[in-house]
Amino acid sequence: MLRISTILLIIIALFMAGLFSFFNKKQSDNNSQKKPSQQVTQYNQVEAETFVSRLEELGYFKYADPKDVPALKENMIKEYDPTNELVSIWDRNSPTPKYYCYYSCDNETLFEEGGFTDMLKDLQPTFDKIGLKINVTDHHEVWDTTNSWLDHTITINGDKYTIFKHFTEMGWGETV
Repeated sequence: MLRISTILLIIIALFMAGLFSFFNKKQSDNNSQKKPSQQVTQYNQVEAETFVSRLEELGYFKYADPKDVPALKENMIKEYDPTNELVSIWDRNSPTPKYYCYYSCDNETLFEEGGFTDMLKDLQPTFDKIGLKINVTDHHEVWDTTNSWLDHTITINGDKYTIFKHFTEMGWGETV
């Protein structure tokens, strides 16, 4: 179940990247006739509204709390930039976004001791919303001082995963 949900989230992210690429290409085609010094991304209200409407048609907001959807859409229209990332509104009381599929994942924080399980806790609202049960039954982060390496394993829903085995690097780039 975890693997299917992870794959589903990756597919959604790739799909969203494709949408951005499509809208960005349209903007790029319009700008390609201009000289490089004239190529400036300008805010386009109609394009922003069309983009957000298309996201809604595709079910993008289905995991958000329905009471948050109007504010999320309004923020996405206001902050729309086809050359940048999707935006979201963050909960003031927790490290979670109002849209449950938008999270920040810092490599360094994830690599530090407890970072992996902390991230799972941060993702819990999304797991709850989509009905994904996560049961961590075994988790070990062990630094071997003799060999100067890290062994890191976790068992989720009965499946054991090796995050690092005899790992000797910094880990910040590899953890995600």
